[in-house]
Amino acid sequence: MTVSAVALLALTACSRSDSVSSSDGTAPAATTASTGPTIPPPATTAPAATTTPVDTTAPATAPAPATTAPPTTAPMTVPVTTEPPVPTTAPARDDGGTPTPDGPAPETAFVTTGTDLVEIDVATGTVLRVVEEFFNGDGVFRGGLRLTSDRRSAYFNEGYEDSWYGCESSKGSIGRIDLVSGDIDRVATGSWVGLSTDGTRLAYVTSDLCLPDPEQPDLWVLTPADRVVVETVGGVVQYVTASPPDSYDAPTAIDWAGFGGDDLLVLTAAGDLHRIPPDGAPVVQDNPIVGSGLAVLPVGMLGGRLLAIELGDEGSADLQLIDLVTGTVTPLASAESFMSAGISEGGHVAVVAFSDVTVVPGAPVTVVTPPPDDSYFDIDW
Repeated sequence: MTVSAVALLALTACSRSDSVSSSDGTAPAATTASTGPTIPPPATTAPAATTTPVDTTAPATAPAPATTAPPTTAPMTVPVTTEPPVPTTAPARDDGGTPTPDGPAPETAFVTTGTDLVEIDVATGTVLRVVEEFFNGDGVFRGGLRLTSDRRSAYFNEGYEDSWYGCESSKGSIGRIDLVSGDIDRVATGSWVGLSTDGTRLAYVTSDLCLPDPEQPDLWVLTPADRVVVETVGGVVQYVTASPPDSYDAPTAIDWAGFGGDDLLVLTAAGDLHRIPPDGAPVVQDNPIVGSGLAVLPVGMLGGRLLAIELGDEGSADLQLIDLVTGTVTPLASAESFMSAGISEGGHVAVVAFSDVTVVPGAPVTVVTPPPDDSYFDIDW
């Protein structure tokens, strides 16, 4: 299963930076399945914030006039698979310390273009089929693809133009798309969707807060993430931060959640990565810190290390592996523009960017190049 957490931040940044006034500023209420995994771009930022990662998962420009309300697709419960979990083995490391992928790389990947979600040929970058229109100019931005292990569906994050005017719209939504039919369900309120390797658990970041923005308290709201929701076949578990954050960059705000083996990983705005075992404490900060001082966009775990993207001040991106024990950083690839990455079931890494990508010799990274006059924003395989 690929993990492509990066594009999700880009998604929210777009919804923030391109926002215009809205008539109601609300998103449809989402319901959460209680009997199985459900679906969620990243934690949203206030209009004045400048630290939100650059948005690239949505179309390059957003319409200037006020947008319509988000689609009214009725929330639906995501069916629980009856197939047994597919056992996977963490990629081994070669003598140089670089993860060695297990088995051949997938021949196809799923990417977002300026308008659509498509399946592509990895070797050539050409579009094999259009799964569904993803961006239609109605102020909805989607990204952060999370492909299920059976490759039949994908979860994603959804953000909205004018989101800072309403509490629910500011929090974003989790969606699920059937990759055969193209049908889309909205299944939760939140962002940063993550799937466990065996596909039995889904995690997302959300908030129970809605605070008046200090700069425009009569118009804008802040909804900094204060909890992680984990949904399983057996029910729902929530992990809350130690104290309610009062801004998006408050140290206790939650920036990302994903899985590392059986454990949940949670990154706070303080730069601390906490590892929460299945029987871990309900307060995030009461669980062990396995990484600190992290100012990156996590993608997922690869060979026991954290695969992440560091964004430069001028819009560049560096893909790297971070050893959570020693703190050692191993560069894998770089680009002078925003980059999105995905991890396959066997530990292969694929990247897309808006500019040329330079790969470190020997790094297990496949660069996907779109056809001329096209761009790929987000990838998972």
